[in-house]
Amino acid sequence: MSRNPGTIVRKDPDKKDVISVAEAARRMDCCESTVREFIRRGSIPAIRLAPKRVVIPRKAFERMLEYGMAALQPPPVVDVVEVAKEVQKGMIQAQIKALEMQLKGLENSQPA
Repeated sequence: MSRNPGTIVRKDPDKKDVISVAEAARRMDCCESTVREFIRRGSIPAIRLAPKRVVIPRKAFERMLEYGMAALQPPPVVDVVEVAKEVQKGMIQAQIKALEMQLKGLENSQPA
């Protein structure tokens, strides 16, 4: 049996700590199949209580509603080497610009 990436299998949690897929769909103003698809993709964390019984941790759902789906997603992976290259490129361009300004200043200060 394959599990969805955002689904945790465990015993019945306290009812106040979780909401049903139907309640999540109602609060998101969408259909249950949309919520299940978000769960299947791992966008909404869920707890599988039985093969056809899934609940959503209330705190995670509330955070998602407050901050959007991005609140549940891990931060994007940043290529440090590319960032360093861009920073270095910007620094070099700034140095070139500063040298060009100094050169213009020297040219303007010389008598004609």
